Amino acid sequence: MKRARVVLNMLVAALVATGLSGCSYNKFTTQEEAIKASWGEVQNQLLRR
Repeated sequence: MKRARVVLNMLVAALVATGLSGCSYNKFTTQEEAIKASWGEVQNQLLRR
């Protein structure tokens, strides 16, 4: 019984860790796209001069 509980706790911890890493990856991707868009605006302003 105790062993099953330990295994269950480990499984839950692994699922939580996987979920959190997925969220941070999505946040990283969103921020990267925002940086690229901002840099594109800078390049456009430089080309207009």
